[in-house]
Amino acid sequence: MTYALTMLGRWEEALGRLAEIPDRQTGDADTVSALTGVLEIHLHRGELDQSRELLARFEELGRSDDVQMQSVYQGADAAVRLAEGNPRDALIEGEHAFATRVVLGVAVQGVKQGFLHALEAALALDRRDK
Repeated sequence: MTYALTMLGRWEEALGRLAEIPDRQTGDADTVSALTGVLEIHLHRGELDQSRELLARFEELGRSDDVQMQSVYQGADAAVRLAEGNPRDALIEGEHAFATRVVLGVAVQGVKQGFLHALEAALALDRRDK
C-alpha cells in the first residue's frame, strides 16, 4: 500500500503504514513497495539518512535472482545516489534497472524508476547522448 499511498499524495499515511510493519519484516519482497514509495518521500523531504537506512534494509533483494526485485532495488539505489550528488553512479544503477525492461517490460515500477533516475543523472552529467 505504501507505493499507492505515495502516488496519491497521502505521504503521512504511507509513512504510517510502513511504520506498522516490524523492522525484522521490512526488507523482503512483501514490503518492497517501500522502495518505490516511502524512499521517494524521504528523498523529496531531504531526509537522506532515512533513505539510506531504508535502502540498506533491502540490500539482499539487490543481489536476488529475481530480476524484478533487482530492478526495484537498482532504481531506488539510483535515486539515493543522485540525492547524494553522485550522478555518475546513479546513471549506472538507473541504466541497470532500466535494462531489465527486456525481461520485465516497461510497466514494472523498478524499470520506470530506473529510467527516471538515469535520465536525471544523465542530464546532471550533461550526457545528452544517454
